Amino acid sequence: MNHTNSCSRRYRYVSPMQRLLERTERWKPKKAKQERQLQELCRQGKLKPFEQPKDYRCYFIHEQTSMFTMDQLIDEAKQTIHYTLDIEDDPIKHLPGTIQIEFIRPDAPTTVIVIEVNYLPPIASPLFIKIKQLCSIILSSNNTVYSWGNIDDELKSFMNLDLFTGGFKIDATDVQKEYDPYDKCGLQSVIESTYRQYLDKTATLAEWSCGIDFCLGTYRPRHAYGEEYRQREQDEKDYRRMLPLCKKNRVILNLFSVPFSENFLVLAKCAELEKFSDFFARTQKVLKTRL
Repeated sequence: MNHTNSCSRRYRYVSPMQRLLERTERWKPKKAKQERQLQELCRQGKLKPFEQPKDYRCYFIHEQTSMFTMDQLIDEAKQTIHYTLDIEDDPIKHLPGTIQIEFIRPDAPTTVIVIEVNYLPPIASPLFIKIKQLCSIILSSNNTVYSWGNIDDELKSFMNLDLFTGGFKIDATDVQKEYDPYDKCGLQSVIESTYRQYLDKTATLAEWSCGIDFCLGTYRPRHAYGEEYRQREQDEKDYRRMLPLCKKNRVILNLFSVPFSENFLVLAKCAELEKFSDFFARTQKVLKTRL
């Protein structure tokens, strides 16, 4: 028997995107079915895809980040008092994946940082100290941080990374609780009913610890050559581009209606919804006291 042919029959290459789809079908078949139904509603024109604004700057924070970039972000954070925060865990390796934070400022383009916690520099390094300083400024007592869910619960799996000192003194706003104090509704369903938009959650079970930023070089395949190498490399790049970085941050911002959000007025258009009308009135009252 030809050994090469035998090996090729036993091995089947599966792209990371296909692995994700198959994983979702196995682990969360109801979720996979819901995604297909929402996508079909988009194709029929009954929903519109939630579109990520293009007017933002995204910075990846990891061992390859320059000290110059960190100094810039620290200076910007010192001038910012409102943020949204979202996290992603890796369900495959059971590891924390990313912390995504959006800086909200009325007089500057939106800045988003994505902290890739599995690729941080050594704790004693000057770069790590800068990263910790940035996190400390963001989570200081003068700031308001909006999240979908309790912020302590959101950051629980990240507390052993020495990025935070714990006992956050920020003004933390759980937008999920503000939206409905009695029913922890899902963000995707809220966006569908409120905006008639589809928030793509295909990547919920993605490998968020894979090293998303191309600078980390984790997209390069091992043990592959020639055309197979090029195909796998392209698949890995496409997979990382697909991950919906910062999308939930912007959704959270829209729902809480920070006045200088570019989509602020969309909330008023939805005020005829009884539940949302009450939520809209509450958020406006809160915001008038905070801003």
